[in-house]
Amino acid sequence: MFCILNSSDLDLLVFFYLQECGYQHTAYIMNQEGNLDISSQKDLDFSPGLLISLLQRGIVYSQIETDYSFFSSENTRSPIENFFFKKRNRDHVKSNETKESRNLEGKITLLNNIFTIQTCIWHPRRLYGVFCTKNSGIYSWSLNSPKTKDNPKKFGSFVFLSKKLRLKRNFLAFDFNLLGTILAAGTFCGNIIFFTETGKFLKKIFLPSGPVFEIKWNENSRNIITLNLTGKVSVWSTWYSKLLLEFFPHSLVITSIFWSENTKIITCSTDHTFSFFDFGKKDISSNKAHNGGITDMAPFSGGRFLAFCSEDQLISIWSSGSEVRFFCFLTGHEKEISSVVFNPIRFFKNFKKVKKLLISGSLDCSVKIWKVSPEVCLVTIQEYYPFFSLAIDFCGEKVWAGAPGKVFVFDIWNTKFTNHYI
Repeated sequence: MFCILNSSDLDLLVFFYLQECGYQHTAYIMNQEGNLDISSQKDLDFSPGLLISLLQRGIVYSQIETDYSFFSSENTRSPIENFFFKKRNRDHVKSNETKESRNLEGKITLLNNIFTIQTCIWHPRRLYGVFCTKNSGIYSWSLNSPKTKDNPKKFGSFVFLSKKLRLKRNFLAFDFNLLGTILAAGTFCGNIIFFTETGKFLKKIFLPSGPVFEIKWNENSRNIITLNLTGKVSVWSTWYSKLLLEFFPHSLVITSIFWSENTKIITCSTDHTFSFFDFGKKDISSNKAHNGGITDMAPFSGGRFLAFCSEDQLISIWSSGSEVRFFCFLTGHEKEISSVVFNPIRFFKNFKKVKKLLISGSLDCSVKIWKVSPEVCLVTIQEYYPFFSLAIDFCGEKVWAGAPGKVFVFDIWNTKFTNHYI
Protein backbone atom coordinates (compact mmCIF):
# COMPACT_ATOMS: atom_id res chain seq x y z
CA MET A 1 0.00 0.00 0.00
CA PHE A 2 1.29 3.46 -0.93
CA CYS A 3 0.16 6.75 0.61
CA ILE A 4 1.28 10.37 0.59
CA LEU A 5 1.80 12.06 3.94
CA ASN A 6 1.71 15.82 4.41
CA SER A 7 2.86 17.79 7.44
CA SER A 8 -0.53 17.61 9.17
CA ASP A 9 -0.58 13.81 8.81
CA LEU A 10 2.84 13.59 10.41
CA ASP A 11 1.65 15.78 13.28
CA LEU A 12 -1.23 13.37 13.82
CA LEU A 13 1.13 10.40 13.81
CA VAL A 14 3.25 12.03 16.51
CA PHE A 15 0.13 12.92 18.51
CA PHE A 16 -1.23 9.34 18.43
CA TYR A 17 2.18 7.94 19.28
CA LEU A 18 2.46 10.19 22.35
CA GLN A 19 -0.97 9.03 23.50
CA GLU A 20 -0.11 5.34 23.03
CA CYS A 21 3.08 5.81 25.06
CA GLY A 22 1.16 7.41 27.93
CA TYR A 23 2.43 10.98 27.48
CA GLN A 24 -1.05 12.46 27.76
CA HIS A 25 0.05 15.92 28.91
CA THR A 26 2.59 16.25 26.07
CA ALA A 27 -0.03 15.11 23.58
CA TYR A 28 -2.51 17.65 24.98
CA ILE A 29 0.02 20.51 24.67
CA MET A 30 0.85 19.47 21.12
CA ASN A 31 -2.84 19.36 20.21
CA GLN A 32 -3.45 22.83 21.63
CA GLU A 33 -0.39 24.51 20.14
CA GLY A 34 -0.58 22.76 16.78
CA ASN A 35 -4.35 23.13 16.28
CA LEU A 36 -4.57 19.52 15.15
CA ASP A 37 -7.66 18.32 13.33
CA ILE A 38 -8.31 15.10 15.24
CA SER A 39 -11.52 14.44 13.30
CA SER A 40 -9.49 13.82 10.12
CA GLN A 41 -8.10 10.59 11.57
CA LYS A 42 -11.22 8.75 10.39
CA ASP A 43 -10.13 9.30 6.78
CA LEU A 44 -6.62 7.99 7.39
CA ASP A 45 -5.52 4.39 7.15
CA PHE A 46 -2.08 4.17 8.73
CA SER A 47 -0.43 0.84 9.38
CA PRO A 48 0.78 0.15 12.96
CA GLY A 49 4.31 1.29 13.60
CA LEU A 50 4.38 3.65 10.63
CA LEU A 51 5.81 6.52 12.68
CA ILE A 52 8.63 4.35 14.07
CA SER A 53 9.43 3.12 10.56
CA LEU A 54 9.56 6.69 9.26
CA LEU A 55 11.81 7.81 12.10
CA GLN A 56 14.20 4.89 11.72
CA ARG A 57 14.44 5.37 7.97
CA GLY A 58 14.91 9.11 8.42
CA ILE A 59 17.80 8.53 10.82
CA VAL A 60 19.44 6.10 8.39
CA TYR A 61 19.01 8.46 5.44
CA SER A 62 20.33 11.42 7.42
CA GLN A 63 23.46 9.44 8.30
CA ILE A 64 23.92 8.46 4.66
CA GLU A 65 23.53 12.04 3.45
CA THR A 66 25.93 13.24 6.14
CA ASP A 67 28.53 10.73 5.00
CA TYR A 68 27.91 11.64 1.35
CA SER A 69 28.69 15.28 2.08
CA PHE A 70 32.28 14.59 3.17
CA PHE A 71 34.47 16.69 0.89
CA SER A 72 37.49 17.47 3.04
CA SER A 73 39.61 16.01 5.79
CA GLU A 74 37.66 18.07 8.34
CA ASN A 75 34.46 16.14 7.56
CA THR A 76 35.55 12.51 7.70
CA ARG A 77 33.76 11.72 10.92
CA SER A 78 30.47 10.15 11.87
CA PRO A 79 27.41 12.36 12.54
CA ILE A 80 28.11 12.25 16.28
CA GLU A 81 31.82 12.94 15.85
CA ASN A 82 31.05 15.95 13.67
CA PHE A 83 29.95 17.78 16.82
CA PHE A 84 33.58 17.85 17.84
CA PHE A 85 36.56 19.01 15.84
CA LYS A 86 39.81 17.14 16.02
CA LYS A 87 42.14 17.47 13.08
CA ARG A 88 43.56 14.19 11.78
CA ASN A 89 46.49 13.61 9.50
CA ARG A 90 45.09 11.07 7.02
CA ASP A 91 47.19 11.73 3.89
CA HIS A 92 49.43 8.70 4.14
CA VAL A 93 49.57 4.99 3.48
CA LYS A 94 49.62 2.92 6.63
CA SER A 95 51.47 -0.38 6.38
CA ASN A 96 50.64 -3.52 8.32
CA GLU A 97 53.08 -6.03 9.76
CA THR A 98 52.82 -8.51 6.89
CA LYS A 99 53.67 -6.23 3.98
CA GLU A 100 55.42 -2.95 3.36
CA SER A 101 53.34 -0.28 1.59
CA ARG A 102 54.46 2.79 -0.36
CA ASN A 103 53.54 6.45 -0.29
CA LEU A 104 50.86 7.88 -2.52
CA GLU A 105 52.23 8.87 -5.92
CA GLY A 106 51.14 10.13 -9.32
CA LYS A 107 47.93 11.99 -8.54
CA ILE A 108 46.35 13.42 -11.71
CA THR A 109 43.34 15.75 -11.89
CA LEU A 110 41.11 14.84 -14.83
CA LEU A 111 37.54 15.84 -14.02
CA ASN A 112 36.12 18.53 -11.75
CA ASN A 113 33.15 16.79 -10.18
CA ILE A 114 31.66 17.43 -6.75
CA PHE A 115 29.18 14.56 -6.92
CA THR A 116 29.47 11.29 -5.07
CA ILE A 117 30.50 8.27 -7.13
CA GLN A 118 27.45 6.01 -6.83
CA THR A 119 28.73 2.90 -8.61
CA CYS A 120 31.89 1.95 -10.49
CA ILE A 121 32.64 -1.14 -12.58
CA TRP A 122 35.32 -2.39 -14.96
CA HIS A 123 34.75 -3.40 -18.55
CA PRO A 124 35.00 -7.23 -18.82
CA ARG A 125 37.39 -7.16 -21.82
CA ARG A 126 39.01 -3.74 -21.99
CA LEU A 127 41.11 -1.73 -19.58
CA TYR A 128 38.69 1.05 -18.82
CA GLY A 129 36.24 1.68 -16.03
CA VAL A 130 32.75 3.13 -15.92
CA PHE A 131 31.24 5.09 -13.04
CA CYS A 132 28.06 7.08 -12.42
CA THR A 133 27.51 10.10 -10.20
CA LYS A 134 24.67 12.06 -8.64
CA ASN A 135 24.59 14.46 -11.60
CA SER A 136 22.83 11.78 -13.70
CA GLY A 137 25.90 11.04 -15.80
CA ILE A 138 27.72 7.84 -16.69
CA TYR A 139 31.42 8.34 -17.39
CA SER A 140 34.05 6.08 -18.90
CA TRP A 141 37.79 6.51 -18.35
CA SER A 142 40.55 4.56 -20.08
CA LEU A 143 43.67 3.65 -18.11
CA ASN A 144 46.24 4.09 -20.88
CA SER A 145 48.45 6.19 -18.62
CA PRO A 146 49.93 9.39 -20.10
CA LYS A 147 53.69 9.84 -20.13
CA THR A 148 53.50 13.06 -18.14
CA LYS A 149 51.13 14.39 -15.51
CA ASP A 150 50.51 17.52 -17.60
CA ASN A 151 49.05 15.58 -20.53
CA PRO A 152 45.80 13.97 -19.43
CA LYS A 153 44.25 14.10 -22.93
CA LYS A 154 45.39 10.56 -23.69
CA PHE A 155 42.86 9.34 -21.17
CA GLY A 156 39.92 8.50 -23.42
CA SER A 157 36.61 9.55 -21.92
CA PHE A 158 33.01 9.94 -22.96
CA VAL A 159 29.65 10.56 -21.34
CA PHE A 160 26.69 8.28 -21.97
CA LEU A 161 23.68 10.29 -23.24
CA SER A 162 23.60 13.98 -24.05
CA LYS A 163 23.36 16.71 -21.42
CA LYS A 164 19.74 17.33 -22.38
CA LEU A 165 18.77 13.73 -21.70
CA ARG A 166 20.92 13.39 -18.60
CA LEU A 167 19.00 16.16 -16.85
CA LYS A 168 15.93 13.92 -16.79
CA ARG A 169 17.54 10.80 -15.32
CA ASN A 170 19.49 9.90 -12.22
CA PHE A 171 21.42 6.66 -12.67
CA LEU A 172 21.70 4.49 -9.58
CA ALA A 173 23.20 1.20 -10.79
CA PHE A 174 24.51 -0.46 -13.92
CA ASP A 175 26.22 -3.64 -15.09
CA PHE A 176 27.92 -5.00 -18.22
CA ASN A 177 26.87 -8.29 -19.77
CA LEU A 178 29.40 -11.12 -19.94
CA LEU A 179 31.09 -9.92 -23.15
CA GLY A 180 30.93 -6.25 -22.22
CA THR A 181 28.97 -5.32 -25.35
CA ILE A 182 25.81 -4.08 -23.57
CA LEU A 183 25.50 -1.88 -20.49
CA ALA A 184 22.22 -2.01 -18.54
CA ALA A 185 21.60 1.03 -16.32
CA GLY A 186 18.88 1.49 -13.70
CA THR A 187 17.46 4.95 -13.01
CA PHE A 188 15.69 6.64 -10.12
CA CYS A 189 12.53 7.11 -12.17
CA GLY A 190 12.17 3.34 -12.64
CA ASN A 191 13.70 2.75 -16.07
CA ILE A 192 16.20 0.21 -17.34
CA ILE A 193 18.20 1.76 -20.19
CA PHE A 194 20.43 -0.33 -22.43
CA PHE A 195 23.55 1.09 -24.11
CA THR A 196 26.28 -0.28 -26.30
CA GLU A 197 29.81 -0.27 -24.89
CA THR A 198 30.47 2.95 -26.84
CA GLY A 199 27.52 4.75 -25.24
CA LYS A 200 24.92 4.39 -28.02
CA PHE A 201 21.32 4.15 -26.79
CA LEU A 202 19.59 0.82 -27.57
CA LYS A 203 16.26 0.59 -25.75
CA LYS A 204 14.42 1.39 -22.54
CA ILE A 205 12.17 -0.64 -20.21
CA PHE A 206 9.91 1.07 -17.67
CA LEU A 207 9.40 -0.55 -14.26
CA PRO A 208 6.27 0.58 -12.40
CA SER A 209 7.69 -0.63 -9.07
CA GLY A 210 9.95 2.40 -8.56
CA PRO A 211 13.68 3.25 -8.57
CA VAL A 212 16.17 0.58 -9.64
CA PHE A 213 18.84 0.41 -6.93
CA GLU A 214 20.64 -2.71 -8.19
CA ILE A 215 20.88 -4.48 -11.54
CA LYS A 216 22.79 -7.64 -12.55
CA TRP A 217 23.14 -9.74 -15.72
CA ASN A 218 23.23 -13.52 -15.58
CA GLU A 219 26.01 -15.51 -17.27
CA ASN A 220 24.33 -16.13 -20.63
CA SER A 221 23.01 -12.52 -20.84
CA ARG A 222 19.44 -13.72 -21.29
CA ASN A 223 18.06 -12.38 -18.01
CA ILE A 224 18.71 -9.53 -15.60
CA ILE A 225 17.66 -9.05 -12.00
CA THR A 226 16.65 -5.69 -10.55
CA LEU A 227 16.09 -4.46 -7.01
CA ASN A 228 13.91 -1.61 -5.79
CA LEU A 229 13.60 0.23 -2.48
CA THR A 230 10.78 -1.98 -1.14
CA GLY A 231 13.00 -5.08 -1.30
CA LYS A 232 11.31 -6.63 -4.33
CA VAL A 233 13.59 -8.60 -6.65
CA SER A 234 12.44 -8.79 -10.27
CA VAL A 235 13.76 -11.10 -12.98
CA TRP A 236 13.46 -9.74 -16.53
CA SER A 237 14.02 -11.48 -19.85
CA THR A 238 16.15 -9.32 -22.16
CA TRP A 239 15.29 -11.56 -25.11
CA TYR A 240 11.53 -11.12 -24.78
CA SER A 241 11.47 -7.82 -22.80
CA LYS A 242 9.03 -9.16 -20.24
CA LEU A 243 8.86 -9.85 -16.52
CA LEU A 244 9.52 -13.46 -15.53
CA LEU A 245 9.39 -13.48 -11.73
CA GLU A 246 9.04 -11.28 -8.64
CA PHE A 247 9.75 -12.24 -5.03
CA PHE A 248 10.55 -10.73 -1.61
CA PRO A 249 13.41 -12.69 0.01
CA HIS A 250 13.81 -10.36 3.03
CA SER A 251 11.65 -8.40 5.42
CA LEU A 252 13.84 -5.28 5.24
CA VAL A 253 15.80 -3.39 2.59
CA ILE A 254 18.01 -5.52 0.31
CA THR A 255 21.45 -4.04 -0.23
CA SER A 256 23.02 -6.35 -2.85
CA ILE A 257 22.11 -9.15 -5.27
CA PHE A 258 24.17 -11.65 -7.26
CA TRP A 259 23.64 -14.49 -9.76
CA SER A 260 25.26 -17.58 -8.23
CA GLU A 261 24.25 -19.69 -11.22
CA ASN A 262 21.78 -19.17 -14.03
CA THR A 263 19.05 -20.53 -11.74
CA LYS A 264 20.17 -19.21 -8.33
CA ILE A 265 20.14 -15.71 -6.82
CA ILE A 266 21.93 -14.59 -3.65
CA THR A 267 20.67 -11.54 -1.76
CA CYS A 268 21.74 -9.75 1.43
CA SER A 269 19.78 -7.32 3.54
CA THR A 270 19.82 -4.91 6.45
CA ASP A 271 17.99 -7.59 8.48
CA HIS A 272 21.47 -9.14 9.16
CA THR A 273 20.85 -12.13 6.85
CA PHE A 274 21.63 -13.36 3.35
CA SER A 275 19.42 -15.67 1.28
CA PHE A 276 19.63 -18.17 -1.57
CA PHE A 277 16.74 -18.41 -4.02
CA ASP A 278 16.55 -21.48 -6.30
CA PHE A 279 14.34 -21.13 -9.39
CA GLY A 280 14.02 -24.86 -9.96
CA LYS A 281 13.08 -25.78 -6.39
CA LYS A 282 11.19 -22.50 -5.74
CA ASP A 283 12.93 -22.46 -2.38
CA ILE A 284 14.47 -19.67 -0.27
CA SER A 285 17.01 -20.42 2.48
CA SER A 286 18.38 -17.73 4.82
CA ASN A 287 21.40 -17.46 7.11
CA LYS A 288 22.31 -14.86 9.70
CA ALA A 289 25.77 -13.43 9.04
CA HIS A 290 26.16 -10.30 11.20
CA ASN A 291 24.77 -8.37 14.15
CA GLY A 292 24.30 -5.32 11.93
CA GLY A 293 22.83 -4.61 8.54
CA ILE A 294 24.76 -6.17 5.65
CA THR A 295 25.84 -3.45 3.22
CA ASP A 296 27.48 -5.41 0.39
CA MET A 297 28.65 -8.86 -0.70
CA ALA A 298 31.30 -10.24 -3.03
CA PRO A 299 31.44 -13.69 -4.68
CA PHE A 300 34.63 -15.64 -5.41
CA SER A 301 35.13 -18.43 -7.95
CA GLY A 302 31.57 -18.54 -9.22
CA GLY A 303 30.02 -18.06 -5.79
CA ARG A 304 31.77 -20.93 -3.98
CA PHE A 305 32.99 -18.38 -1.44
CA LEU A 306 31.07 -15.29 -0.33
CA ALA A 307 32.20 -12.22 1.58
CA PHE A 308 29.71 -9.99 3.41
CA CYS A 309 30.48 -6.58 4.94
CA SER A 310 28.31 -4.95 7.53
CA GLU A 311 27.54 -1.93 9.66
CA ASP A 312 29.14 -3.76 12.60
CA GLN A 313 32.59 -3.10 11.02
CA LEU A 314 33.15 -6.81 10.30
CA ILE A 315 33.63 -8.89 7.14
CA SER A 316 32.38 -12.48 7.21
CA ILE A 317 33.58 -15.18 4.79
CA TRP A 318 31.28 -18.10 3.93
CA SER A 319 31.67 -21.20 1.77
CA SER A 320 28.62 -22.04 -0.34
CA GLY A 321 29.24 -25.47 -1.83
CA SER A 322 26.83 -28.31 -1.12
CA GLU A 323 25.95 -26.54 2.13
CA VAL A 324 26.56 -23.04 3.47
CA ARG A 325 29.23 -22.85 6.16
CA PHE A 326 30.81 -19.99 8.05
CA PHE A 327 34.56 -19.64 7.41
CA CYS A 328 35.98 -16.65 9.31
CA PHE A 329 35.64 -13.00 10.34
CA LEU A 330 37.94 -10.17 9.21
CA THR A 331 38.29 -7.25 11.62
CA GLY A 332 40.14 -3.95 11.34
CA HIS A 333 37.87 -1.18 10.06
CA GLU A 334 36.76 1.55 12.46
CA LYS A 335 33.47 2.44 10.75
CA GLU A 336 30.81 0.87 8.58
CA ILE A 337 32.21 -1.13 5.65
CA SER A 338 30.46 -0.06 2.46
CA SER A 339 31.92 -2.32 -0.24
CA VAL A 340 33.94 -5.51 -0.73
CA VAL A 341 35.35 -7.25 -3.80
CA PHE A 342 37.44 -10.39 -4.42
CA ASN A 343 40.33 -10.49 -6.86
CA PRO A 344 39.77 -12.87 -9.82
CA ILE A 345 41.68 -16.16 -9.98
CA ARG A 346 45.17 -15.67 -11.44
CA PHE A 347 47.76 -18.18 -12.66
CA PHE A 348 51.44 -17.40 -13.24
CA LYS A 349 53.81 -19.12 -15.66
CA ASN A 350 54.68 -21.83 -13.16
CA PHE A 351 50.92 -22.55 -12.82
CA LYS A 352 50.96 -21.26 -9.29
CA LYS A 353 47.56 -19.94 -8.31
CA VAL A 354 47.28 -16.71 -6.36
CA LYS A 355 45.43 -17.15 -3.10
CA LYS A 356 42.21 -15.32 -2.35
CA LEU A 357 42.63 -11.59 -1.82
CA LEU A 358 39.77 -9.40 -0.64
CA ILE A 359 39.58 -5.61 -0.97
CA SER A 360 37.27 -3.62 1.31
CA GLY A 361 36.29 0.05 1.42
CA SER A 362 34.87 1.79 4.46
CA LEU A 363 33.48 5.06 5.76
CA ASP A 364 36.61 5.36 7.91
CA CYS A 365 38.33 6.62 4.72
CA SER A 366 40.42 3.50 4.22
CA VAL A 367 40.80 0.67 1.71
CA LYS A 368 42.19 -2.61 3.06
CA ILE A 369 43.66 -5.57 1.17
CA TRP A 370 43.08 -8.86 3.00
CA LYS A 371 44.46 -12.35 2.68
CA VAL A 372 41.56 -14.65 3.46
CA SER A 373 43.56 -17.76 4.40
CA PRO A 374 45.12 -17.10 6.83
CA GLU A 375 42.97 -14.18 7.95
CA VAL A 376 45.30 -11.19 7.85
CA CYS A 377 45.25 -7.62 6.54
CA LEU A 378 48.15 -7.04 4.13
CA VAL A 379 47.86 -3.31 3.45
CA THR A 380 45.76 -0.39 4.69
CA ILE A 381 45.50 2.62 2.39
CA GLN A 382 44.29 5.71 4.24
CA GLU A 383 42.84 8.75 2.49
CA TYR A 384 40.75 11.88 3.12
CA TYR A 385 37.47 10.53 1.77
CA PRO A 386 35.08 7.70 2.68
CA PHE A 387 34.77 5.00 0.03
CA PHE A 388 31.34 3.89 -1.19
CA SER A 389 32.09 1.53 -4.09
CA LEU A 390 34.87 -0.74 -5.33
CA ALA A 391 35.51 -2.58 -8.59
CA ILE A 392 38.44 -4.71 -9.76
CA ASP A 393 39.62 -5.22 -13.34
CA PHE A 394 39.57 -8.57 -15.15
CA CYS A 395 43.34 -9.02 -14.65
CA GLY A 396 43.08 -8.59 -10.89
CA GLU A 397 45.66 -5.80 -10.82
CA LYS A 398 43.86 -2.46 -10.49
CA VAL A 399 40.91 -1.35 -8.38
CA TRP A 400 38.47 1.52 -8.78
CA ALA A 401 37.58 3.15 -5.47
CA GLY A 402 34.62 5.54 -5.59
CA ALA A 403 34.46 8.43 -3.11
CA PRO A 404 32.64 11.79 -2.88
CA GLY A 405 33.60 13.58 -6.09
CA LYS A 406 36.59 11.33 -6.75
CA VAL A 407 37.55 8.02 -8.31
CA PHE A 408 40.81 6.50 -7.09
CA VAL A 409 42.66 3.82 -9.05
CA PHE A 410 45.35 1.86 -7.25
CA ASP A 411 47.54 -1.12 -8.04
CA ILE A 412 46.92 -4.12 -5.79
CA TRP A 413 50.43 -5.54 -6.03
CA ASN A 414 52.29 -2.23 -5.65
CA THR A 415 49.80 -0.95 -3.05
CA LYS A 416 49.94 2.62 -4.27
CA PHE A 417 47.56 4.99 -5.99
CA THR A 418 48.42 5.26 -9.68
CA ASN A 419 45.77 7.78 -10.71
CA HIS A 420 43.41 10.09 -8.92
CA TYR A 421 40.36 11.47 -10.75
CA ILE A 422 38.67 14.54 -9.28
